[in-house]
Amino acid sequence: MSETRFNLIHEHERTGESVTNICRKYGVSRKTYYKWKKRYLARGIDGLKDLSRRPHNTKEQKVTPELEQTILGLRLESKFGTARIKFRLKRLGVSLSSRIVYKVLKRYGLNKLSCKLKRKYRRFSKRHPNDMVQMDIHTGSVLPA
Repeated sequence: MSETRFNLIHEHERTGESVTNICRKYGVSRKTYYKWKKRYLARGIDGLKDLSRRPHNTKEQKVTPELEQTILGLRLESKFGTARIKFRLKRLGVSLSSRIVYKVLKRYGLNKLSCKLKRKYRRFSKRHPNDMVQMDIHTGSVLPA
C-alpha cells in the first residue's frame, strides 16, 4: 500500500505530468495526494503507512459504589428499566447513559427481570343447554331525555 503511495508522489516529479492526471490514473483525489505528500515530506516512508483512527484518549465514566447501589435500588424497588433509571438519575444530578446503567444491572444479574407467569385461562363448559348463563351488568346513572 505504501509503495503505491510512494509511486504516486514521485510520478509527478519523474514525468512532470499534472497532479490531476496522476490522481485520476491512481484513482485518488487531489486532496488525498497532497495529504500523503505532506506526510511523506514530514516523516518519510513511514508517513505513507496507514494510521490508526482509534481515539487516543477517551473519557471513561466511573460509576461509584454508591451510584451502583442507587441504580440497583431503583431496579429492585420500582422495577424500572434502563431508560427510566437514567431519567431518575438525571433528576438527581447524575448524567449516565442507558448503556452504562445496563452494564451495572448486567454485572449484578438484574438486566432481565423474571416475568409473571400467565394464569391459565379457565374454560367454562356446559353439559346441557341453559346450564350456564352469562350476563353483562352495567351500572351508572340514567341521563334525562
